[in-house]
Amino acid sequence: MVFKLRELVDNARQEEKLPSVIGERCVHAKIETAGCKACVESCPQDAWVLDDEALGLDAGACDGCGLCVPACPEGAIDCRHEVVAGQWQGSNVAICACEYVVSAGKRGGVSCIHAIGLQDVLKLYQKGIKEWIVATADCDSCKRGQGIRLSDRLGPLNSALKRDGHTAIKLSRRSQAAWRRLNQEIVDCSTAPQLSRRGFLKGFINTGLQYGGKLLELSNNKQIPFTPLGRLLPSTTEETLWPCQPVIDSRLCDGCDACARLCPHHAVQLVEVGGRSSYQLNPQACSGCRVCVDVCERQAVSLYEWKRQQQPELPLNNFKCSYCGNLFHIPTGQTGDSEHICGVCARYRHNKKLYQVLS
Repeated sequence: MVFKLRELVDNARQEEKLPSVIGERCVHAKIETAGCKACVESCPQDAWVLDDEALGLDAGACDGCGLCVPACPEGAIDCRHEVVAGQWQGSNVAICACEYVVSAGKRGGVSCIHAIGLQDVLKLYQKGIKEWIVATADCDSCKRGQGIRLSDRLGPLNSALKRDGHTAIKLSRRSQAAWRRLNQEIVDCSTAPQLSRRGFLKGFINTGLQYGGKLLELSNNKQIPFTPLGRLLPSTTEETLWPCQPVIDSRLCDGCDACARLCPHHAVQLVEVGGRSSYQLNPQACSGCRVCVDVCERQAVSLYEWKRQQQPELPLNNFKCSYCGNLFHIPTGQTGDSEHICGVCARYRHNKKLYQVLS
């Protein structure tokens, strides 16, 4: 009986670690031609299975590392973990340790520190937390450390922050013993007085009080709308390096509007003002989901990462199709068909009399 109870507890803990999918956010639920394989490619256990029918998870293979969570550009995967946040030595910090140092579920223990994404980092940055202190086992010999690491993600983000005059995010490692001591010393900023390091230590010695940092849950809540990374940057300028942005090649684009119609965050929009049309491209709204790339039959759309804004807009010229009579547009600079034929008619070469009403 004891063995069965222990087995049930272990199974429950394992199931609790498994990631869940917010189906309506996944790009494969938005378009059939989606080419995203971010979750599959990030999984060191090959637990994600993607085929023509569905995206599935092999629960037996999944070890709950959570590396698929930051890999998903749309925040469609949720694997909850908690970090400790508070004040230490006069600075606001967040601390966590991988489960090979501190068991996941224990105070500050997460499955893998590399499961922490830039969404998590920037949301805490907005709260004044600009330093992360972690403890890990040997990442070089761990399968989880062979992919994109937290330090890899912070590199380009810090370049962007410093370019706009903001403090870079510091990432430092501690030994298991030093990290455990820090976990006891950290102060909850929301309830404890703001003390200098000397003041904190004096109060600690005199009163024997031990403050605990606040536990913060990091998860993708389906009740809260997903926010593209560019909207989480503290401020932006003309020099801002954007996490991701779409760029349209005016020589290849045929003005079909597929990218503008299907972009989930309106990073590409068709704007018509005073008879003038254009595609407006907003890097702040781009999540990097690649829907615009996948739906473009002419391969006119590309994505750029961590660069200044490449293309604020693409001007369009408006025409009336001489075959079907419908209005259409193509990028300015293209001569188009001499008869001003829309994309549909140009493709199928409809007879001019197809739409003619005979009396």
